[in-house]
Parts: sequence; structure tokens; C-alpha cells
Amino acid sequence: MKNNLFKKIFIALSLAVICLVFSLANAKAQETAKIYFFYGTGCPHCALVEQYFEQNSIFNKYPIEKKEIYSNHDNAVLFNSLMDKLQIPSDSRGVPAVVLGDKVLIGDKPIIENFVNEAGNLLKQATPNNTSPTPAVKGISDSNKKTDLTILAVIGGALVVTPPSRWFVPCTLLILSLPS
Repeated sequence: MKNNLFKKIFIALSLAVICLVFSLANAKAQETAKIYFFYGTGCPHCALVEQYFEQNSIFNKYPIEKKEIYSNHDNAVLFNSLMDKLQIPSDSRGVPAVVLGDKVLIGDKPIIENFVNEAGNLLKQATPNNTSPTPAVKGISDSNKKTDLTILAVIGGALVVTPPSRWFVPCTLLILSLPS
């Protein structure tokens, strides 16, 4: 009986560790593939970049987060934080700006001329085995495309450790149904 309990605990812990490793790898890949487009309302150069992105369906093809920094304090703080991290001097900062991983494109012409190549390079680096990535579809993130096994591991572990007679106790069902 004692040996059977240790076996169940070992299986549950093994599943949890495997799921943790996959979750961390997925989070790291998503973090490195993040593309930010910083702009300002009323900025004519930003409008040119936005027009180029819309005409070429760039927003639909790449995982871009648009961040307006003139009137949104949190976005301005994020902008300056990323510029500090990437060691961009204060006098070289401005909008429009695109941050692609550890690269920054500032100004309408550099963005329009280099975005597709730089974004392609970033996504190749973030994709396992450097295979050609599937362009992101607006509203669908990579986390929605991949199966997250965390909830399965939690439920499986709970079922392994919990005796069958307790599976349908309301508190157990509540704990098993909580979002991760």
C-alpha cells in the first residue's frame, strides 16, 4: 500500500515537472518574439508607418503590440524602459519606433525599409529548429495555438493522489476546476 502511494506521488510530480519545463520554454519563446510598435497620436511619421502596415497587412502577419505613448503613461514608461534596456541614448529616442527583440528601428523610413526582414529574422530565431513560422493572425496568440498541458497535469495528479471515492466531492471538483 505504501509503495503504491509513493508510485502515485512520483507520477504526479513527474507530470508537473514536465509541464513546468514546457511552459517555461513556451513563455521564453513568446517573450523573445514580441514586437512593439510605439507611436504618437497626431505624429505624421507614425501615420505613414501605420498606413504602410495596414496596406501590407503587417498587423495581421506579425505579432505586433501597438503602444501609443503621447497620452498613455504606462506605454511611455514601457517605451523608456525598453530603450534603457537596449541602451538607446535619450537623444536618439522618438516615434515611430519598433522594438523587435533586441533590435530597434526608429523613424518612418528605417521601419518601412527594414521591418519585414527584421521581423522575419526575429521569428526565425524564436521558432524551434528555425523552421519557417506561421505568421500570427490578429487576435490569436501563439499561446492559443499550442496545447497547454498544465491543467491536465494538475487534474491527473489530483486524480492519482485522490482516492476514487473522493473524486466527486464538491470541494475537490471546485479545486480541479480553478483556472491555472
